[in-house]
Amino acid sequence: MELERLQEKRKNDFFSLVQVIEKNGKEICKKSKDSSYYLKELMDIEKLEQLQEQFSKATGFAFTVVDFKGDEITKRIGCSEFCKGWRAEKENRKVCNFCDTYGRLESIINQKPNIYRCPAGLIEVTVPLIIKEQYLGAVLFGQVRCTEEDGIVNIGRFIQCEDKRKSNSMLMENYEQTSIVSYKKILSTIYLIQLTLCRMLEKEADRKALEEENKRFMAEMIAKKIRAEMEKAVVIAELKRFKEQMNPYLIVDALKTIENAALTERAEKTKEMAFLFSEMFKYTIENTEGLIDLIEDIKQIERYLQIQKIRFIDKLNYSIEMQGELEKQKIPPFIILPFIENAVEHGILVKKYGGTVRIRVYMENTDAVIEIEDNGVGMAEKQMKEIFPSHPEDYEKDFIGISIQNIRKRLIYSFGFQYDVQMTSKKNAGTIVTIRIPCDKKDRLFF
Repeated sequence: MELERLQEKRKNDFFSLVQVIEKNGKEICKKSKDSSYYLKELMDIEKLEQLQEQFSKATGFAFTVVDFKGDEITKRIGCSEFCKGWRAEKENRKVCNFCDTYGRLESIINQKPNIYRCPAGLIEVTVPLIIKEQYLGAVLFGQVRCTEEDGIVNIGRFIQCEDKRKSNSMLMENYEQTSIVSYKKILSTIYLIQLTLCRMLEKEADRKALEEENKRFMAEMIAKKIRAEMEKAVVIAELKRFKEQMNPYLIVDALKTIENAALTERAEKTKEMAFLFSEMFKYTIENTEGLIDLIEDIKQIERYLQIQKIRFIDKLNYSIEMQGELEKQKIPPFIILPFIENAVEHGILVKKYGGTVRIRVYMENTDAVIEIEDNGVGMAEKQMKEIFPSHPEDYEKDFIGISIQNIRKRLIYSFGFQYDVQMTSKKNAGTIVTIRIPCDKKDRLFF
């Protein structure tokens, strides 16, 4: 009678211990609930069960996975016949559930795997799944025998079930048939789970974090695009107001008058420059928004180069090569000319004997590529970083570089960061600028 009272007291003490542990573990579980990662979101349950089955086949242990609340999210794999029979009794099942809770919460509090011997005499292990300091759940495995004692907590000292097990011949037979494993194999299985499952979860967490970062980046890009469009609308409104106050075609007519006068006076260069400038001005006022054919922008560039060629004669040479199928490719207006101006004014004309600007337009995969190359004075690395920072938002200068950074922003907002302008330069060797435009409309964010 005294022995029974002692056993009952130990059992109650164990249940009280579990409740204390549970109380201490609730705060950690609450933090997990409020955090950003969930086991079910990071790993597909079907895939998790397949992995669990492979673990069971490789090791001979029974497996299941629980979430941060302790709810099973996978089916129990490899459950031993002894445990099936043992859990058939309500009282035994209650003890087993308390043991599972104890093992799980101890592993949470201590932040490491918990190995214990259950009241029925079998080894159970809880491996916490902790990713980026957040507890996601745990892998429970075991249902084997082990003759070693070191490193294993014996819950059997609280609840004596040996007599109950021995009194049932079927249970005893199943118990004797349960595998005996070494403590070393238990540790190896823990290592296998941590190496495989925890790293997979960490990789998925990193992927999710990157995905969220990309979403935030795209949201920022959209916000900047909206802001840019608003700024553009203000500029267009100002331009329209200017047009209402003064008809810009009067300037074109004035240039035509100068052209006719130059013709009468046989001033051929003056006549040609007036004509080219009037065409440039007319192009500018007619293309303040929307998209244009690439060939039209190339014609505008050629007018500019012709004017400069008349002014500086042999000091400037240029060539333009363009694949015919790209003539109708749509692009935002005025994204090429600032780079040509920069090449001529800051690369070629400051050079003692001048140089050449070469423009190539060609297809590469699904992109139209505009390449501007000059053999001018080029730039040292420090100067290059000033005029062309890694991100256009970082630019704070107040000369031609501003227009370059605005073009970079327009391209990024319109097509994505992968369509930022590329620029390389070398002192006393020249500069190469590469602009890419997606030919496929589905690659465009806003056009």
